[in-house]
Amino acid sequence: MAADVSGTAYVAEVERDEAGNWIASVPALRGVHTHARTLAGLRRYLQDAIALWLEVDRIDAGERDPHIDRDTIEVELRLRLPAAVRRAAETARRSRERAQGAEQAAAIATREAARALVGSGLSRRDAAEVLRLSHQRVDQLLRSA
Repeated sequence: MAADVSGTAYVAEVERDEAGNWIASVPALRGVHTHARTLAGLRRYLQDAIALWLEVDRIDAGERDPHIDRDTIEVELRLRLPAAVRRAAETARRSRERAQGAEQAAAIATREAARALVGSGLSRRDAAEVLRLSHQRVDQLLRSA
């Protein structure tokens, strides 16, 4: 049975070489390093390298089943990027998070408004007109939790 190491996130220091490849090492696990053309590939290779390192460590400790489930290994990529590029990426991430929060708030407000409108005696079609939604969407909102 493969060991599950979920819950432990390994941090990888990542940079690009002159050829555009991503190079990574895991400071917490001496000797764990790899490279790839894409970040997705790099993450998978890091999972493999970390699993191998952990398996060897378990073998050295005398464990009977040293196998590690690679899919349970979490890898946080710490990219070394130019400051302006890093700031742009961070700004985009924060903007998406804010938009996601606003979208959730809008969904809740819309559902509450649909209930209030219909509860006050408006038909579902009239509530849909007020909310600028289809009457089918108002029906969905009224059926949702």
